[in-house]
Amino acid sequence: MSRYCGEDRDAKPCLDAADHWRQQALLSNGSVFSDTSLWQLAHLEALDRYFINQLDDGAGNFFEKFECQLKPTTPEVKQLAAEMLWMMLVYPSGLRPGKKRDNIANVWNWSGEPLPESPWLSDTVLTGIGSAGTSYNINRWRELVFFIRLMIDFKNLTSTEREQLLSDG
Repeated sequence: MSRYCGEDRDAKPCLDAADHWRQQALLSNGSVFSDTSLWQLAHLEALDRYFINQLDDGAGNFFEKFECQLKPTTPEVKQLAAEMLWMMLVYPSGLRPGKKRDNIANVWNWSGEPLPESPWLSDTVLTGIGSAGTSYNINRWRELVFFIRLMIDFKNLTSTEREQLLSDG
């Protein structure tokens, strides 16, 4: 796999972040930013129930609607939503790192706790390595629906099946 992204981009911080996410979230049900167990099937199913199954096509921006949809969920579900948003924002380079961090912190703060300090929120990691295009940002809710469904399917696999999938790039 190529790791070259041009003279002004270093893919290593993003790839390291992906490996951290793989270990903490996919293999251990942990958290990218804390020592809480966030990436559990039950939390993903809550996102399915309160976000996917109650999509809001009314007035308001993504974050305003998303916050209303997640109001009835636990703090852990809201923190998981923030970590999923982080994963969706690591690679695109079209948003400034500060804006990405603000968006992630905004969602995490809905849990009633401040976003922990983490090296995975540094400018180096959040700079991104390529353009995802305008549609990626405009249709963020669609990307999140896909991501949630993918993670539910993944978490329904046995641990052996998950490890096997993750060991074969």
